Amino acid sequence: MSAAQVLDATFVLAVNDLARSVRFYVDQLGFEEDFQVEGWAFLSRGACQLRLGHGPDAVPMSKAQDHSWFAYLHVDDAQAMYREVLEKGVEIWLPLADRP
Repeated sequence: MSAAQVLDATFVLAVNDLARSVRFYVDQLGFEEDFQVEGWAFLSRGACQLRLGHGPDAVPMSKAQDHSWFAYLHVDDAQAMYREVLEKGVEIWLPLADRP
């Protein structure tokens, strides 16, 4: 018997400013806005889906003290993706590199 395969991924993120976050993911990270409902925005880029929920008290990731919040996107051309987001002014915490 073969194991079931994961077909795509959806991440739910709490954001302080929903409109600003949508602009960031669309304008700088290349996501498309699929639709919005009260307090939520639904975005996608390829097989990755994001659900951004307005959370006025959410701690921004830049202020998080631990490493328990990560998402990995597997892309077909990491160098092209890296150049794309750099050209759009995205702040990169660690430069692109081969790591274990």
